Amino acid sequence: MKKLKVNKQEFIIIFIIFFLMLLLNLITPMIMDDFYYSYGLNGRISSFKEILDFQVWHYINWGGRTIAHTLVQFFLMSHKIIFDFFNSFMYVLLLYIIYLLISKDQKRNPLYLLLINFALWFSVPAYGQSFLWLTGSCNYLWTSTLILIFIERMMNEEFTLKKMTKSKILLFFIFGVVVGWTNENSAAALIAIYASYLFIHRFISKKKISSVQISGLLGSFIGFCILILAPGNYARSKGIIDKTPFILKMIVRLLNITEKAIPFIIVFVAILIIVLSVMIYRKQKIKKNIFVFLIGAFVSIYSMVLSPVFPERSWTIAIIFMILACGSAICHLEMNGKLKKFILMDFVILLSFVFFRGYILTVLDTYHLYKTWNSRINTMEKGKKKGTLDFEFDLIYTTTKQTPSYGLGDLYQGKDDLNNMCVAKYFKVNSVQAKTEKQLKD
Repeated sequence: MKKLKVNKQEFIIIFIIFFLMLLLNLITPMIMDDFYYSYGLNGRISSFKEILDFQVWHYINWGGRTIAHTLVQFFLMSHKIIFDFFNSFMYVLLLYIIYLLISKDQKRNPLYLLLINFALWFSVPAYGQSFLWLTGSCNYLWTSTLILIFIERMMNEEFTLKKMTKSKILLFFIFGVVVGWTNENSAAALIAIYASYLFIHRFISKKKISSVQISGLLGSFIGFCILILAPGNYARSKGIIDKTPFILKMIVRLLNITEKAIPFIIVFVAILIIVLSVMIYRKQKIKKNIFVFLIGAFVSIYSMVLSPVFPERSWTIAIIFMILACGSAICHLEMNGKLKKFILMDFVILLSFVFFRGYILTVLDTYHLYKTWNSRINTMEKGKKKGTLDFEFDLIYTTTKQTPSYGLGDLYQGKDDLNNMCVAKYFKVNSVQAKTEKQLKD
């Protein structure tokens, strides 16, 4: 596989980004759902069997994201530093797969790796939740990377057109089931991309669809069905009482999603309009993959009309597909080679200054989170030795969206809050909660 070889410049860039991500991962403590998923049905998770037992219960009682939460619990069994290294690797793998997809059939330029990193850093609404927080990363970074690997294989004719054994076709089918079983709007977008690509491939490009591509589509659809038909999805939805007529509810959600989408995707849409206009003016052939990725982005956004909530971290896959659409358009735009290289270099230099300022602020913000949690842990350990088992702490406030706890929440008031109870259980104390407003004033 020649195309997958990393040259020296690419390796240096990947290594630098890996190091930057590793530093942030190392100072990211366990937060929120990490404490909940540390436990199975009979105490702390300590074996793969206990993970499977819990995931069966979770599938029936809470939701269908079995693949993502299996990953979460697998990493929570061991020291977090193991996850930190793997998570940093998964992030640069995501960058590299995006890089391969946008530079398909073109000479690769390592500057695109930096621009992809900047695009994710500045554009993903809940960057820290999606790429640093352990539970969030397994749900969004890891699943997105698996989906993109699957898409890259499906679009790679060197892979799909070579003679396949039945076992390899079966393996790709299983891979399809896995990626279809990841997360709701990501899997919906995957199927839309897959189906639209094969439609274009067969009826517009007049090319043959291979058996491995068919098996992958079938597998991803089955995985998606397993995901959305989880009894836990329906059990959980019973707790949401909304008597609004279905059609009116869908219209309201559609309008709300559209309003929310504008600040997230307007820059990408503008870039696409400009680049595609130049291509049309120059009568340049436009790559079909640009529209395929664009379809995926909008399906990932508007499929959320079926959900009562649309957390910012769920926009991650939409932003990734918008980056793929814009990146593919820019990469395939025909213009003077030297001029294009100088323009890309100018953007890299300008964005680097903004990025490193933001990165330093994020390190400081995340380190504040890290120190505060360490202080809380020390307070609880010292308190237990003195017989104190009930604790109240000041809230932690973070200010940069790349910080893992930004917009996520912290401890809450009240001993019976589920998150507080999970923290207390993890540290073997009676109760943990946030200080009341009156206590904070005093």
